[in-house]
Amino acid sequence: MPTTRDFQNGKDYPVYILKNTDYPLTSALPPDATNPNFKLMVCLNTNALSIQVNGIDVSSKCSDGWADSIPGDGSWSITAEGAIVPVPETGELSGNDFFDLITNKESFWAAIYNPVTDTYRVGVAFFTQYNENIGNNSLYGFNVTLTGRGKIYRSVPIT
Repeated sequence: MPTTRDFQNGKDYPVYILKNTDYPLTSALPPDATNPNFKLMVCLNTNALSIQVNGIDVSSKCSDGWADSIPGDGSWSITAEGAIVPVPETGELSGNDFFDLITNKESFWAAIYNPVTDTYRVGVAFFTQYNENIGNNSLYGFNVTLTGRGKIYRSVPIT
């Protein structure tokens, strides 16, 4: 008999940014999702997390003509797009904030989470791409890429 699944709506998993001045990048543990200094990336249409692990080729005569590899360096990134809001509400970040972060080449904590569930993805990142979309009779929007520095965490490790 089929069971009903607890599907989640993607709109409930936006991106948050926590500046280095509010939580050190060199901290032994990532910030907890309850940190009140996390700021919401305002008016997102979409956002996505991508994680990649490069393979190290270990093929040899022992692999009988078949390629073989082991895990090597990993990387991750977050992409997002949305509307630019010139003056966001308190606790939100928008286009001017993103512009400042990328032109100042600042690193920060980035997280995707839903405060109601235990889904929490967090790591140190920086903007590697920022685009403003300014068309005739269309939404003044942005799309960005945040590139991770080091490991991304599923939750805050317990020590």
